[in-house]
Amino acid sequence: MSSSCRTSSTRLVTVPESRKPWRAGGPGSIPDRPIRNTLRDTTESSLHPPGEAMLEFVAAARHAERRRGSLAALTLACSCFVLMTATGNAEAFVDYDCSDFSTQAEAHQYLLPGDPHRLDADGDGIPCETLPAGIPPSDGGGGSSEPTPAPPPPPKPPKLQMGAAKGASINVVRRFVRRNRGVSKLGLLRCGRSSRHRIDCTFKATGRTAIKATACRLKVVARGEGRQARTKLRRPKCSSRMTLHLSAGKAKRAIRAEAADLYGPDAKVYELGRKGGLAYSGSVEWAPDPEDPGTTCRTVLTAKLVKPGQLRFSTSAERCQAEVAL
Repeated sequence: MSSSCRTSSTRLVTVPESRKPWRAGGPGSIPDRPIRNTLRDTTESSLHPPGEAMLEFVAAARHAERRRGSLAALTLACSCFVLMTATGNAEAFVDYDCSDFSTQAEAHQYLLPGDPHRLDADGDGIPCETLPAGIPPSDGGGGSSEPTPAPPPPPKPPKLQMGAAKGASINVVRRFVRRNRGVSKLGLLRCGRSSRHRIDCTFKATGRTAIKATACRLKVVARGEGRQARTKLRRPKCSSRMTLHLSAGKAKRAIRAEAADLYGPDAKVYELGRKGGLAYSGSVEWAPDPEDPGTTCRTVLTAKLVKPGQLRFSTSAERCQAEVAL
């Protein structure tokens, strides 16, 4: 019966069970020790681990020795085993690329010495650096393969308290009232929350003097956390109105009466005009000496309302001129 080589996983030679088992030391036999040494050397030099192919090799070698008793059959069996092992190795090797994996952790399991799959181009020990890292494989030490949970986010800072913002805003507005004499009274209109850390408060400051009344609208912005508030006063919006009024008729009567008291009942008042909101002025002409009507004097008399029902008078320099007879 002739023996042949096949590269598939099917046995090369089928040994009939009816044959007597081969005994070492018979005529034309090969010692069993060299066969085992040859098997060991061949297996160690092959790249494919021994398995069913090795059993086929042993069966083929023993059958050849039993049938023919020559080294030619053993050589044929060895050649078939080496060819079959190399062919099985070529069929078992699969070339992997980075596109075959979804994470670096998966590719790291195929990063072999020498990098036969060419997964680590720069040789830094990290395969497929364009892929996400993923979860590294477990080292078998009993540790959990679950990822370490991320630390909890820091707590949000506390929101600004309404009482703290209101108190800080009142202190700012009080300083404004102390610096401005036109206002003396302060009132809180409202405080409203604009955001978690901002509160706006609106105030009204009023004041009244002898001649005018003033009203200001103030807005204070408070920012901060908890009971810590930082305040800023926006530009105040103020308006004033005069509380005293001096009419032209009243001013004219008062100037004529004052001129009569100062320069006599013959004093003449003319050219009355307003000088500001609470003042009028007029020119006054009189003769200082009744016996000398050719000499006349002139001045400007001004009346100013300083309080309700109270006028203050002032005069300019007097100029007198005598007429020369021709």
